Amino acid sequence: NDMVNQSDEKGDLRRQFLPPGSTLNSCAGWIQLSDTSFIVAPGTTRDYEFLVTSPPDATGGRAAAIFFNSLQQLEEEDLNRKNAGKPAVVIRIQPSMGLMIYIEVENTVQRLGSLLDMQVMPPKENEPLKIRYQFENTGNTDILLTGHFHILDENKALAAKDELAPLRSFP
Repeated sequence: NDMVNQSDEKGDLRRQFLPPGSTLNSCAGWIQLSDTSFIVAPGTTRDYEFLVTSPPDATGGRAAAIFFNSLQQLEEEDLNRKNAGKPAVVIRIQPSMGLMIYIEVENTVQRLGSLLDMQVMPPKENEPLKIRYQFENTGNTDILLTGHFHILDENKALAAKDELAPLRSFP
């Protein structure tokens, strides 16, 4: 799948996974999977190989995700035997594990961006302090945004400090 960040109804960015090859920064088409279906028995491990080949004219950074989904099967006759005529509710859980792939073509990467806006909203009775910022990635690869903040009291003494949640920004 391709990866992008999209704003939700509150304006918060959320990672979204889109069909392979549907975004400009996709490297999904560069990935060859060794298997598309396999079984790993309980209590065992399995190596998995894939090959990433970039085209000769590739530049900048690209990203994609490979998902491994579990297919748990519950035999219908086992369910009927266990419940013997009783109404049954079946909950099926399908675990999924993702591998995020970030590729950068050597000597072509441009990490550029601008902080367009920043707002600090003081805490309210039922809401914590909020720090919002708007960043535009104008380069050609992903940028991992990190930061921290300090809160000073009226005497300019440190009252609190914390880290901002890291965010990966795509071009």
